[in-house]
Amino acid sequence: MHGSTGHASRDRPLRPLVARPAVHYSCVVLKKLLRLTAFSLIALVILWLMRERFLPVPRRAIAPTTDLPVPPSVAETPDDLTEVKGIGPVYAGRLTEAGIATLRSLSETDAERVAAATGVTAQAAEDWIAQAATKL
Repeated sequence: MHGSTGHASRDRPLRPLVARPAVHYSCVVLKKLLRLTAFSLIALVILWLMRERFLPVPRRAIAPTTDLPVPPSVAETPDDLTEVKGIGPVYAGRLTEAGIATLRSLSETDAERVAAATGVTAQAAEDWIAQAATKL
């Protein structure tokens, strides 16, 4: 008899019921690194998709020019620029901020200035200018 209990089978260390393959230490480290990388990528994708919430979008600056139109005087009332096809309230506000508040000032301004003030193409600006000239 072996040991104090008298049973030879109890003296031997117990073996697991399911045979497990020996896992190398580098595999464990690799799995942890893979999980960390996956978590980091998911976090970055979420931050990228929510970037507008965290970082304000800067408004496009209007290019400074020397030939600015004269702002409308107090006697000159601003026209409704939304009468021109393609100009909505947002574009009308941008034009007014740039000093173009009447149909006359719009018709007298060059297309590059209108395009720079609103962010539209020069072709769309030329169309607006032509429409403003016909509405005078």
